[in-house]
Amino acid sequence: MSGELEKLQKELEETTKQAEEYLDGWKRAKADFANREKDLTREKSEYLQFATAAMLLEILVIYESLCEAVQSVDDKGIAQIKKQFEDFLKKKGLEKIKTVGEKFDYNLHEAAGTEKIPHAPLDKGGEDVKSGEIIKEIQAGYKLHGEVLRPAKVIVTE
Repeated sequence: MSGELEKLQKELEETTKQAEEYLDGWKRAKADFANREKDLTREKSEYLQFATAAMLLEILVIYESLCEAVQSVDDKGIAQIKKQFEDFLKKKGLEKIKTVGEKFDYNLHEAAGTEKIPHAPLDKGGEDVKSGEIIKEIQAGYKLHGEVLRPAKVIVTE
């Protein structure tokens, strides 16, 4: 009987060990699944965030035409529509890249040309214009959620 008891104890130990291995494997699989779910949620959010980029590029052309129309026509209704358009674009994560008076940054700006530094300061409160500074914006640039959607085309001082 003692031999049979030892045999049963040995089987119990092996079965317990095997059960612990299975439990550890299950816990790892569960953790991997949870991590993958988090990754998928993050990836989906990023995809949705930038899925509208192409559409916004097309909308920008219309928006810029509206801006030009507002400058040539003194109509409060059109100005209100322009403001609503700006608010919509901002809510979607679009922001205009700063240009005139800023230092040229190849990550944000595209140089359309250069000009010699003017002797008379620009309308900057008497400050002199420095080399590598943007003096004219040819086409506005925009960022979408902090990423450059379209670089600004600018004229830079030599």
